[in-house]
Amino acid sequence: MPGSRDCGNWSSFEGGDAELVMRREGEFDGLSPMVELAVHRIVQEALTNVVRLSGARRAAVSLVRHDDRLTVEIANDGAGGGAGELPLGRGGFGLIGMRERAAAAGGGVEYGPVPGDGFLVRAWLPAERPETGA
Repeated sequence: MPGSRDCGNWSSFEGGDAELVMRREGEFDGLSPMVELAVHRIVQEALTNVVRLSGARRAAVSLVRHDDRLTVEIANDGAGGGAGELPLGRGGFGLIGMRERAAAAGGGVEYGPVPGDGFLVRAWLPAERPETGA
């Protein structure tokens, strides 16, 4: 994955009518398998929330690696936000799962509504493979 490039623009993504914009910055070689899986699942869950809960027209995914830290942000402009709660009080576990995955990989997650309409999920994860005692 070469550094600093736009990953593309799509008119929509599976299950939704929202436009998806992706951005990647930095080198992504050498991430641990656990971090790679955490990134995949966090982005997947956040986009599922966008489709199911937010009513968003746009969603943006940003992956930025700087030194030993990888930051993942998923933002949308939906009035429903995408806070992980299903209609009619049927609560979901998506945000809890994101937090647990990030913690298991040595990172963390924060999320919440943004001023105006929209919702932001931000995760930070270690970007270096743990040292092995070889």
